[in-house]
Amino acid sequence: MPRRILLFALMLPAPFFGTGCSLVVAEGGKDVHRLLVPGRSRSAIDRSLGNPISQEHFASPLVPPHSPSTIPATDSALYEYHGRVKDPLAFEALGMLVGMTFGLGEVVAFPESLKMASQMSKITHHYKVWYSADGTYLSHTHEEATPQKSG
Repeated sequence: MPRRILLFALMLPAPFFGTGCSLVVAEGGKDVHRLLVPGRSRSAIDRSLGNPISQEHFASPLVPPHSPSTIPATDSALYEYHGRVKDPLAFEALGMLVGMTFGLGEVVAFPESLKMASQMSKITHHYKVWYSADGTYLSHTHEEATPQKSG
């Protein structure tokens, strides 16, 4: 009997410290939120997102939309990325579901996270990035182009 109590005591905190398969799946994808930050160099963004599909140089610098600063942009580039982008809110939501159900929510969360990952991997992301005169990131806009169903 004491062995069962010891085993139960060891297993009880497991859902709080161990990640489920759904969280491993949800953690996947490109972490654009950490890539597109003020001060990041253009070469680092090019390495991660690939070569831009179009570029624009401004004759008179302008302050980009949604910019946290008033530093004027001299260039912009449009990137096209095919694949999953990490969604921190989905990770947190799945973590709460699994934790609050003491791991039992994993039965629903794992297939749902696989479905969501599959759907997200088919999305094309367009990022328009504005750069300062020294070639560092200032701001960006993001648009998703959903895939067209054939048939």
